[in-house]
Amino acid sequence: MKTDAVNRTIGPYLPSRKYLPIVIVAVLLIALAIRLIFALTAQHPGHGDQAFYLTLAENLADGRGFEVDYIWNYLSQPENIPCFSNDYWMPLTAVIISLSLSIFGKSLIIALLPSILFGLTLSVIAYFIGKTYLSSRFVIYYSSAVVLFIPALFKYSLLTDSTIFYAVFVSLSLLFTTKGMKKPGYFLLSAICACLAHLTRQDGVLLVPILIFAILISPYRRKTKYMILVTSMVLYVIILLPLLIGNYKTFGALFPPGPFKTIFLTEYEDIYSYSKELSLRTYLAWGLPNILLSKIKIGLYNIKTLFELSGYFICIFAFVGIFETVISRDKKRQIYFPFLLYLLLLYFFYSLIATFPSSYGGFYRSAMSLIPFFLVISMDTIWRHIPSKQTVFLIVILITTVFMANSIYSARKMIITNSKINQQLTQLKDVLQNDIKADSEAVIMTRGPWEVFYTTGYKTIQIPNENIDTIYEVALKYGADYLLLPAPRKALEDIYRGTRVDARFELIANIKDTDLKLYRINQPD
Repeated sequence: MKTDAVNRTIGPYLPSRKYLPIVIVAVLLIALAIRLIFALTAQHPGHGDQAFYLTLAENLADGRGFEVDYIWNYLSQPENIPCFSNDYWMPLTAVIISLSLSIFGKSLIIALLPSILFGLTLSVIAYFIGKTYLSSRFVIYYSSAVVLFIPALFKYSLLTDSTIFYAVFVSLSLLFTTKGMKKPGYFLLSAICACLAHLTRQDGVLLVPILIFAILISPYRRKTKYMILVTSMVLYVIILLPLLIGNYKTFGALFPPGPFKTIFLTEYEDIYSYSKELSLRTYLAWGLPNILLSKIKIGLYNIKTLFELSGYFICIFAFVGIFETVISRDKKRQIYFPFLLYLLLLYFFYSLIATFPSSYGGFYRSAMSLIPFFLVISMDTIWRHIPSKQTVFLIVILITTVFMANSIYSARKMIITNSKINQQLTQLKDVLQNDIKADSEAVIMTRGPWEVFYTTGYKTIQIPNENIDTIYEVALKYGADYLLLPAPRKALEDIYRGTRVDARFELIANIKDTDLKLYRINQPD
């Protein structure tokens, strides 16, 4: 369908060109206002990643550099506290947040501003994705509006987490790769965004083979292709170079050893093991049936995740559109291929390689970068296949209303959960401050070192997923004074339940109105 013909069918379902800018600004302001209302009520960044990135951002703003005052994993065998922060999670998220903190001051609302603004940026990206792929103004504008209220993206725009930044960099890289098929300069922009994605999450490196493939099949002369390819890769390496240098100084290698070891996990909690061997030998010893079953299970789980991310209705129409693209001879529709390649690479990477990290949100977080594409393709499919444009309009309004309601509900639930974490850990802090040993150098061993440190200010280390003797050995090595339970550690279950007494771990407090118990770690006689 040609552009003019499509636009004539839009009728009253888009504002006139005179009022369209006003409507766009109004929608963006509404999306911003709702996010700010929630951000102003936030009391705690949350568990794990979110507390980590905020802590590191504050350290960067204070001029301390890339270090944190806790050890949350032992994959790279850290020597002491503080330790190098980039042993597993990538640094760019904290750098972006630190800029906000350095300019406006340290507070949670200030730390959330970059996430909120990047969340709004996805609307602009969805607009240009629509303009690049499609001709319908209805699809373009409504996709850019609906993406503001997708529950998953809405929630993560209210967290100090890498997810929303990663979504922006990946979607931009894929968009620029597509545009590079017509204007080669866009390939360079794609390389920059791909590297920024890599600096945000490890799996951003999956964008590199897509970019290389796109350049090689692009309709340019061979000499031009090679020049663009070399320049793109040089740009990528230059931007990544500071991290590579930091890694080499710390680990004696360009990349930390920890992330690679997670390929050989046979249970997720072993990511927190201390002495267990994580290698191909131990992985194969687990047995081929267990390996295959785990990958099939996660593969099915990841398919379910894809549908849940943007909603089953959107996903069904998106996959119909994708199927049409695969079998289509329409060259314009075939420019979806960078997005489709990334979808396949990401899915198989998390299903077959990073299997256990996927089970704890790895694929979920990274796949959010695909939502703007899913949404545009789905809206285009709905527009083309439903003859009544009034029906299409009503469907879009209904979808947006449902998304907005779910976003508000999930954001409110998240704020309440994080506030509860803050309340419980504040009570823990009070108990610690009342104990004569809880001086400024006290170290707490806990399953949640990120959030415990953020709230209490005391150094923390991870409880290793090991036997009780190894747990005690690690506690002594890193100078842990306290043990905080509960934790998913079989070796400590009887101690927590009170059915076993171990002189090495002395119960000193039950934290009021929580299930937390604090133990003093006694030194050997």
